[in-house]
Amino acid sequence: MIRYLSILLIAIFSNASAASSDIYIYEDKENVLSSGQVLEIFNQGKFEKLPNDSFNPGFTQSVFWLIIRSGPENLNHNLVIGNAHINKLEFYISDGNRPQLKYITGDHFPFRQRPINNRLFIFPLEAGYQSVYLIKID
Repeated sequence: MIRYLSILLIAIFSNASAASSDIYIYEDKENVLSSGQVLEIFNQGKFEKLPNDSFNPGFTQSVFWLIIRSGPENLNHNLVIGNAHINKLEFYISDGNRPQLKYITGDHFPFRQRPINNRLFIFPLEAGYQSVYLIKID
């Protein structure tokens, strides 16, 4: 099945102002990687830093992984995925080497599965000192 992953807009917001975080992207062309494998690939430096807050791969069968490295300055911020038409998103948090699945949502899932009631996908960042967030975009 060929899918079109349209422009993905990413923002991290707090009540007062935007925060800066490092956001990285990786293409899983075969859709076979687990969150643990993805974190290992990230730790090996094989992700690309997202050059700006949008991404448009065009037509693809690939799954994309985002990793956000966040520190205490991003505590109580929200990650906003600005495309309401993504079929499936898996949101993981890791404070070490083992990612834990926190949310599964997308426009193929009941609206009540969204962590924050909004037409966009908004994920709360509950960062510890050095949290890493993984988002699988399918």
